[in-house]
Formats: sequence, C-alpha cells, structure tokens
Amino acid sequence: MKFKSLKTRILFWFGSSTFLVLLIFSFSFYFLFEKNTYFNFESKLYKEAIFIKENFLHDNKENFNKREFLSSKAALFENEQIVKKTDDFKLEDISSYLDNEKSFLLIHNDESMHAIYTLKINDKLKIILYEDNIDDKIEDIIEVMLVIEPLLFFTLLFLGSNLIDKILIPINHITRSAKNITINNFSKTIPPHKHN
Repeated sequence: MKFKSLKTRILFWFGSSTFLVLLIFSFSFYFLFEKNTYFNFESKLYKEAIFIKENFLHDNKENFNKREFLSSKAALFENEQIVKKTDDFKLEDISSYLDNEKSFLLIHNDESMHAIYTLKINDKLKIILYEDNIDDKIEDIIEVMLVIEPLLFFTLLFLGSNLIDKILIPINHITRSAKNITINNFSKTIPPHKHN
C-alpha cells in the first residue's frame, strides 16, 4: 500500500491505532459491565432472600406483600410445594431450580434473560427469587456504545488531522524552500514558523 503524502500515512496509522484501542476498550467495558450487572443481581436477590428468611419465615400470612420487595418475584417452598409467594410469581420448571447445586442461575430464553436465586434454609425449606429481563441494561449500553464510539472515532480522526496539519506546516515550508534552491540561487531563506 503506497501513500502519496506523509499526512496520509500518519493519519492512517493514527486512525488504525485509535480504532484498535476503541475496539479493545469496547470489549473490555462490555465484559466488565456484564459481569458487574450479574453480580449486582446476585447480591440483590441474596439480600432479598435473607430479608424473607428473617421476616416472613414464621408468620401466618399466605402470600408475601409485594411492597416489601424491590422488584423480585419470590416464593417459599417446603418439601417442593409453594407455601407463600408473591402475586406475580410464575416460574416454570421449579423442581430443576430447587434441586440445583448452584444458588445463582442465569436462564436464557428466546426473548430475554432471567436471574434466579435459591436460598436453601434447610433440607425442607427453600426460597426462590427471580428477576425478569436482566439483559435490558446490557442491551441499552450496547446501543449507546454503537452510537458514541463511531462519533468518538471520527472526532479523534478530525482532531488528529488538524494536529498533523499544524505539525507538518514547518516541514512543508522547508520542502518548498528547498525546491526553490538552485545552483545559481543559494540565497533562499526559510521563513520562520508563525505560531497560532
């Protein structure tokens, strides 16, 4: 690949390295944001499970009051039968979550991702909490990154081009003066650079 001017070569390498840095940053940021989001959901569901255990385990109410929770759907199980639940608890295939060794699970379906947390109190009692559509935040950040990163790339490319122009002005003056020097005329002077 041959470039006609020094500016084009510098701008090409600057643009390539900027693109590579932005790409690495994007993947790293996405990976860390995704892990942090999952960890936050796990912590939130764990705290709510402890809250249920401490406050509702031995009361006589049939269902949990939804206002007591932030947004999770919860149910208390005894011998794999629902004892208490929130009104919106509609989890399918519950036995697979009750018997699972992991306390925190991420379930993917066609439309979204769900976070499920199981707190084992003893051999008979277990609490299951779940949260729907936890991938909405991740999808939102992807949309923002798809808009911001090209804008940032082209802004940096424009600023780089302007900076390269300012750096190359003295070199252009020297080149023009050198071209005007002939065997008969050695008296050409190089004009001083004007600072802007």
